[in-house]
Amino acid sequence: LVPVTGTPRLLRNDLPPARWLRVRLEGTASNRDAVGAEVTLTTSAGTRRRLVSRTHGYLSQSEPVLTFGLAAGESVTTLKVQWPMGAVQTLSGLTLNEVTVVREVP
Repeated sequence: LVPVTGTPRLLRNDLPPARWLRVRLEGTASNRDAVGAEVTLTTSAGTRRRLVSRTHGYLSQSEPVLTFGLAAGESVTTLKVQWPMGAVQTLSGLTLNEVTVVREVP
């Protein structure tokens, strides 16, 4: 094993504002934090996937909100959520630059 040395660091992004979509999932039949859910965002530029996980490494924690950055001129087509208990929800007509809350519909 390799020992963990050094002090923890907090990184902050000070770039100018850009276009984005943030998604917070609320499980009802699945676990409340939707850990294990897969979110697929389809845009005019392609498809991106994110898995809801609370950790990504030693002594770390990820925020429960998923963030998708969007290029200038890129439009959102659909957002699909595959919940841990198996239900699938597809949304369209999403508003950019705000957090979208998706509650599981079993």
